[in-house]
Amino acid sequence: MTVDCRDYQKYYRKAMFSVILGLFCFSCTGNKQETNSQVKNNTPVLPVNLIYKDILIKEKSDHILIPVSISPDKNQEREGIFNRNSKKTENYYNIIFYSKSSGETSLLLNKEAIIKSFDFIEVTQEDSTQGFWIYKIIENDTNNDNMMNHKDAMIAYISDSSGKNLRKITPDNTQLINWSLIPNQEEIIIKVLEDTDKDKNFSELDRATFLKVSLSKPQIGNEIIKDELEKKIKSYIK
Repeated sequence: MTVDCRDYQKYYRKAMFSVILGLFCFSCTGNKQETNSQVKNNTPVLPVNLIYKDILIKEKSDHILIPVSISPDKNQEREGIFNRNSKKTENYYNIIFYSKSSGETSLLLNKEAIIKSFDFIEVTQEDSTQGFWIYKIIENDTNNDNMMNHKDAMIAYISDSSGKNLRKITPDNTQLINWSLIPNQEEIIIKVLEDTDKDKNFSELDRATFLKVSLSKPQIGNEIIKDELEKKIKSYIK
């Protein structure tokens, strides 16, 4: 069989072109990966600036509060963005307590966390009045979306009026909904939402429950609605 030299030359040129094209593409891919890596490594890290919010003074307390936010805040977001009533809620990363009498300052937190809200309550027993602060705090990114926000567990904490003796009063992996002070008693009732289905999200499908917490000895509260009572309620529903 006779091989045409022109066919051989044509085949040779095609083979060489394929080899050169392959080497060129490999080189471009390598350069692109290297460039992306360099961009990622050279991305400047913006410094975090502390933002001191307006001071909060309670007439019957010796302490002045200075909430602390940060900028930029990677956890800041507009909650319920598709809702007409959506609003941007504040993130506080600590609270400074300043004593008016001694001039000393102290911090509420000694760890990374976000304070979503804090409220002051007073309890009067006979001739004495005692003040407490109740906080809604996000401690962890419980749903693993790389943000600490309203979708994560929110735990209730309580401290005295000076920000000392901070104690947890609701369980982990729950969301604080609201709380109510029982008049003439050193107790509060707290409504929380449990992650019943363990999907790391909180919704109307999860179980809500109520906890009773003593202010004289604050600790994680006891449920006031027992399983037997829930079963009885359900038995009346057709």
